[in-house]
Amino acid sequence: MIKLAQCCTPVPFDDIVGFVTRGRGITIHRLNCSNIRLLLNDKNRIKKAEWGKAKRNFNVAFKVKAYDRINLLKDIISIITDTKIIINSASAKAIGNKIAVCSFLVEISDNEQLQSIFSKIQNVQNVIKVYRVDNI
Repeated sequence: MIKLAQCCTPVPFDDIVGFVTRGRGITIHRLNCSNIRLLLNDKNRIKKAEWGKAKRNFNVAFKVKAYDRINLLKDIISIITDTKIIINSASAKAIGNKIAVCSFLVEISDNEQLQSIFSKIQNVQNVIKVYRVDNI
């Protein structure tokens, strides 16, 4: 039994590692997952892992930090939907000093697709930073 960790949502081409759970098989984490770093003390339960050939979509959470403006969320959503990526969740909130943070949960096929969408969003007017998060 192998499952993907929900704490760090690994996707193909992420550097990954397997963690042997007690009674639940192996859980695949991103190598830079904060949870897996806590578990590295138990080296016997850490296993080398790599991606296979299975083709499916993966949920990935990310955030966009930008200078707030009218239609910011709409413009970012347009970029995402134009690339035929499914949006499972989207929200935005002002955090002060005219800064907004938009949060997204999308379905992607691989890390290349994710990096492509990040690049396109980075070019949206007023965007400061696009970054992946473990969850929204």
